[in-house]
Amino acid sequence: MINFRERGDQIIFEVIVQPRAGRSQVVGELAGALKIRIAAPPVEGRANDECERFLADLLGVKRGDIQILSGATGRKKTISARGLTGPELAERLIPLLSCPQAKE
Repeated sequence: MINFRERGDQIIFEVIVQPRAGRSQVVGELAGALKIRIAAPPVEGRANDECERFLADLLGVKRGDIQILSGATGRKKTISARGLTGPELAERLIPLLSCPQAKE
């Protein structure tokens, strides 16, 4: 499972992003971070926008509830998600991390 911490009404966790993928998808877990592929290229913030949109859809929250706290120009990003508890995050991610296509 990925590492996360709760801070007020936010869940903070790390994401490792691989841009320019064929499609946006969860790859798995790497060193406590959620590893995802993003279809958008890392040009003019498009990969970050797609990362936020993808995570909002994945976690069932509004797009505005997902924020990149750090790592906007790198592959490893610290993400804040509002409107989720730790158990809800785990409930939504465990099936994705345990399915065969989520492994590298």
